[in-house]
Amino acid sequence: MRHSLLTYLLWQVPGWLAAGAVLAWLQLTFDLPSGLTVAVGAAYVVKDLLLYPAMRAVFRPAERVRPIGKRGEVLDPLNPVGLIRVDGELWQARAVAGPLAAGRQVVVRGTNGLTLLVEEATAGKPLP
Repeated sequence: MRHSLLTYLLWQVPGWLAAGAVLAWLQLTFDLPSGLTVAVGAAYVVKDLLLYPAMRAVFRPAERVRPIGKRGEVLDPLNPVGLIRVDGELWQARAVAGPLAAGRQVVVRGTNGLTLLVEEATAGKPLP
C-alpha cells in the first residue's frame, strides 16, 4: 500500500505546484486575503487525498495473469504459433512439441512474454 500511496502522491505534486502558482498569481493580482488563498490550496490538496481510495487500483502494480496448468482449445493451428482459447480468453500460443491442429485440447506449460507455451493434453499426463 505504501508504494501505491507514494506513487499517487508523486503524481499529484505537479498539480499542487501549478495550483499554488495560480493561487499566488490570483492573490497578487486581485489582492485576495492570504487566508483565503491558503484555504483554497489546502482544499485542493485534501480533495486529492480523499480521492486516493478511489484511485488506488490505478496505482497498484498490475497482477500478472498466468494460466499455467490450465487447459485450452486450439483455434488457429499451432505451427508452431497460433491462437488458443483458455477460460474464454484468446491467447497467442506456441506448441512446444510440434504442430497442433485446430480443435485439439492443450495444456499451458509456461509463458514467453505474452505467448503461452503449450503441449497437447493427454488423459494420463498430470498437470504441473
